[in-house]
Amino acid sequence: MVPPIDMAIPHLSEYKVLRVSKDSLKDLIPLYNAAFQKQYSIKYLLKKFDTMQFGAEYIGHIAYFRNKAVAFYTLFPCIMEYKGQSILAAQSGDTMTHPEHRKKGLFIYLAKLTYELAKVQGIKFVFGFPNDSSYEGFTKKLLWKHNEDMNLYKIKVNTLPLSGISTKNHFLKFLYASFLHFILLFYKQTKAPLNIVGYDDRIHIKHDTKYFNYKSYGSNFKLNIAGVNVWMRVNGALLVGDLEQAEDKKVKLILGRLKRLAFLIGCRDLVFSFSKEMFWNKQLSNYAIAEKGFPIAYYDLGSRLPLSKLVFSFSALDTF
Repeated sequence: MVPPIDMAIPHLSEYKVLRVSKDSLKDLIPLYNAAFQKQYSIKYLLKKFDTMQFGAEYIGHIAYFRNKAVAFYTLFPCIMEYKGQSILAAQSGDTMTHPEHRKKGLFIYLAKLTYELAKVQGIKFVFGFPNDSSYEGFTKKLLWKHNEDMNLYKIKVNTLPLSGISTKNHFLKFLYASFLHFILLFYKQTKAPLNIVGYDDRIHIKHDTKYFNYKSYGSNFKLNIAGVNVWMRVNGALLVGDLEQAEDKKVKLILGRLKRLAFLIGCRDLVFSFSKEMFWNKQLSNYAIAEKGFPIAYYDLGSRLPLSKLVFSFSALDTF
């Protein structure tokens, strides 16, 4: 059942649990800093949690200790497609516990409450890309399934590391953002959704206008490169979230122009990540050596779908 608005954790009565809400997002800002050493604005969080256009929102719970948020688990709803059918699913993200409150079972307890809430809201399954610190919790304690990893490709670019240097402080970040904006003026930018085709027999995120507008909470952008729309962001490296399919004879040209862009904006790595069955994974294998990428893991909430057929690109990550 859906948990009450305010309740104690049975074996840890000093903690209280609230369903996350628009009003409680501000409580998470110090927790992000304590858990990840990251500073997020309330504006950023409001945009990231604004998922009602997909059919559900604020699917998560906060644990409080003495009125201070100390643990958090949430899901970000989205629409998936499979054989022409639209499915309400959700990505697990922003899982965190304050360092002083770890190893007390808060993560598992909040996750289970959240899955019950997700079922009531009509979410059919949950997916995610657990890192090394959370992998065992998801697969061993929450019984998530993990069948395969994405492939990761890094293409080296010989350039000044301007993007990496810009992360050192806020002033350099501001200067670099202005520089990046200037360079992108010379490229054809687009707001059109990417035309992602050929995956009807796979379960994939629906790339429509709603999804692209939602993902604007991140600093990503879309350019038309040699007639192909490319979705990317800059974070020390030039990260390619996804791109449309291209004729074989155009692949080398597109990669060359992306390398040139990385050179101009000071990114020493051009990075891609795709599921093994996807078009660009097969193309990139001719130009770079695949590394082990993000694990694709999932938890079925009664969907009756073949979730082993999930496919993703870099853009699926909630940090993109």
